[in-house]
Amino acid sequence: MAARGRHADSLHGGEAPLGPLTTMHPPQTLDRIARGRRVRVLGVRGEDAIARRLDDLGLRPGVEIEVLRSAPLGDPTVFELHGYQLCLRASESQRVEVRPVADGGSPA
Repeated sequence: MAARGRHADSLHGGEAPLGPLTTMHPPQTLDRIARGRRVRVLGVRGEDAIARRLDDLGLRPGVEIEVLRSAPLGDPTVFELHGYQLCLRASESQRVEVRPVADGGSPA
């Protein structure tokens, strides 16, 4: 039986099995990731219009995202995914659960 994240039941897009690295690298939210880092989406919290819009913008489980830059006061932040740049407020990026990606492109 695969391990489940603590918010797996509330993730938009269904449950995402986390595998054996769960204890080494617990999920984080996208707003906590430093500039220049790459992460992989585990899911989006919520079932409301904002969660659906994030899904429409491509924030789905398995998608790789790079944090490009933040505004001078830290909000909003610009991310790159699917070959385009997306600017999100902290209140939106807090909903996105992610896991770090190793240099080779696989989850760390």
